[in-house]
Formats: sequence, structure tokens, C-alpha cells
Amino acid sequence: VEMRTEGAEVSDAALYAKAHSLGTLASLGGMERLLSTGTGSSLGYEQMLASLIDAYGKREAYKLLKRGMEGLAKQTLEMADLRELADNVTTICAGKQHRHRSMADIDAEIDADVKAAQEGKTGDEGSLTWGLSRLDNFLRPIRRHEYVLVCARPSRGKSSMLAFLAGANLMQGKRIAFFTLETSDKAVVQQMAAQLAGVRLDSMAQWMPDQFRAFNAARAKLKDSKRLMVFDRDMSLDAITARCRLLAGSFKPDLVILDYLGLVASNGRSPYERVSLVSKAMIPLRKALGCALVVGQQLNRAAEAQERGQLEEDAHRCVMLHWKDSNILDREIRAYKILQPKLRDGRTTAVDGIEFNAPTTTWREAS
Repeated sequence: VEMRTEGAEVSDAALYAKAHSLGTLASLGGMERLLSTGTGSSLGYEQMLASLIDAYGKREAYKLLKRGMEGLAKQTLEMADLRELADNVTTICAGKQHRHRSMADIDAEIDADVKAAQEGKTGDEGSLTWGLSRLDNFLRPIRRHEYVLVCARPSRGKSSMLAFLAGANLMQGKRIAFFTLETSDKAVVQQMAAQLAGVRLDSMAQWMPDQFRAFNAARAKLKDSKRLMVFDRDMSLDAITARCRLLAGSFKPDLVILDYLGLVASNGRSPYERVSLVSKAMIPLRKALGCALVVGQQLNRAAEAQERGQLEEDAHRCVMLHWKDSNILDREIRAYKILQPKLRDGRTTAVDGIEFNAPTTTWREAS
């Protein structure tokens, strides 16, 4: 537990070997009986050591939890102290951790990339799709290490793009966690089903039987996939961070979507300060998740330059949705240009020929 708390990368076998080399193996509880009788194998020793580590970890975690409960009962515990206790419990229970890697480990990954490139592979294998081949070709698919910011002015299809992105990758077998702060979990799942079925939700009462069948089939795919989780109650930065820690250890998502950043509650005094604090928190959050993080943000005209500058600085990639004929409000099929003004390990670009079908909230390539 001490080694794990210090961030050392350990395993039961490594601990067994270390204890044996230090001559302390026989002093561990119960081990001397095995050693003195000559029974058991090294595998048995490792299993017993693993059990002892587990029991000791539970005991230390219980002490911390008890201290927290006593402090809460006496009302002497501050939130910062409680958070520290919770972090310590998480560390103790985390088991094997990967906090620091050697240069040899890092170079081994680089070597694998070099060999893959020599074989003609692009490095996009296993990445996340945008749902449209034109966007994948020009923007590049989303890789696991990316924090991607999707920006748009109000009512420009940002949420629809995020739902479309979630559905496209879910159909590719990816695991998706979706945080919706602006609307309900029901509304998100319903929109994804409508997008997959290609129907318009605002005219459900006039649907034909085949449209109901398509919508119900899409609903069944979403419900039965077991790869989609939608959250609409986590509104604060602390709540979202705590939820993501649980997801990283259990659900293990391939993609986490947050819609949208400006609604996350934080301690900033001004709107700009709140957005800035939350934006900065996205980088360590993505690392804790170990998967791609795509965050939507609404740009207000008054503070657009200042907000955009801060947001672009933090993000690995920034994508902007530009509705080319936004002055014509009654047009159902809308022409878009998708801008990519920032990609740290790639090119900046703009993709024309993308259309948004407003009635079905779906995106497609112009014919």
C-alpha cells in the first residue's frame, strides 16, 4: 500500500519478489507457517500476499472513512478535507497504478508507431469517427488522447452534432458516456434514436407505420447495446469529475461527451472565469478517463474573442460549426462549413459540402 500510495507501478508478483529479496517475506502474517512446513508453492505465496495486501488496504481505507464520518457527525470537517480523504481512499483501493513510465516504455510505443507507419498504417486504426467520411478524411478521426472542443453560436446544431457523433461511434461498437447539462437524458436518447432512424420527432403523430418501426428498431439498438450511458444530473465540475473517475474504473468508455462546458457549475466569479476554470479542468479529466473527451461550447457574440482564445488554448483540437446561410431561417437543409482552426499534431483546415437536415437533426455530405 505504501508503494502504491507513492505512485509506484507494482503487481502481486513484484511485491512478492521484493519482500523475498528484503528477507521480510516470512514475517508477513501467516506466511511463516507455509515456509516452516515447506508446503505450498511460490504461486501460493503470491496468492496469500495478494490477500494480505487486500485486507490491509481495506483496513486503512476503513480508518480514513471512519475519520470522515466522525468529522461529518461533529461538523468539524471541511469539504476540502473530505475531498482529500476520498482521494486517499481511492488511491489505496486503486491497486496497480501507472503514474510514471520509463523512457524505455515511452520509446516502445513510439517504435510501434514507426513500424505501423512503415507498414502503411495511418495511426487512425481504432480511432473515433465523425460519422461522415469527408470529415474523417479532412479533419482526421478523433484519437484517444484528444480533448476536442466543438464550438458554435446559439442554435447552430452543436448539440445535434454531439448526439450524431455519439450515435455514429456507438454503432461502431464504441462505449459512450454522454453528459447533458442543457437538456434531459430522455431527450438525448430520443434524438439519437431519431437520427439513426432518419425521422423527425416533431411530427411523431403523423408518422407512417414504417417510420414507427424504424424508430423502435433504433431505440432497441440503443437500449440493448449496453455501451451507452447518459447523465443529466451531474451539473457541477466536482460531480462530473467524481462520475468520470467511477466510469474510468468500471464502464471504461472509449468516448466521453460533455454538452456543454458553459453550463458546468464552478467557483468562478464571472462567466469568463467560470468557463476558464472548467476548461482548464478538462485536460486532467481526459487523462484520468484515459479516452477521448469531446466538449461542446456555445460562443456568445459579446465575449466570443476572449472565450474562444482561452478555450482554444486549452483544447487539443478545436472544431467550429459555421452555418453559411444563417440569415435564411426557414430552410430545412442547411449548408455548413466545418472549420478546424487548431489541431496540435495535425493540420488546420476547413471542410465544405456538409449539410444539416434540420427536421431529422442529422448531418450528411452534400450530393
